[in-house]
Amino acid sequence: MYVFRPLPEVDAISLMAVMQSSIFHALYSIANQGEGRVIPQVKARKLHEIPVPEALLNNGRKRELNDIVQTLGALNGLLKREKVAAKSESYQRRIANATERLDNVVAEMYGLSRADRQRLADI
Repeated sequence: MYVFRPLPEVDAISLMAVMQSSIFHALYSIANQGEGRVIPQVKARKLHEIPVPEALLNNGRKRELNDIVQTLGALNGLLKREKVAAKSESYQRRIANATERLDNVVAEMYGLSRADRQRLADI
């Protein structure tokens, strides 16, 4: 297992949020094209190839990203314990909304247009 840490000026929770976005996932997929592993692995060498949004380096969206991470963590915890289908569906919708909000924030941080996002979604 490889463990890495962010630079001291980068908030770890914000970095984790960016790495959980569909935007980062698409960029990572591009960086790993052609490797075709059956069991996916995150490679530190490949992580270094993916650009980090400038706003992450100056904690420009730290509070917003941290709020989304906390929301997602709480909702996933509630969903895991929920036994009533209607409440589970409600939690799933709220998780989907928070995930979409995360993707929108990360897309803004990368300066992506709608067309850019669509191209990444098609990967």
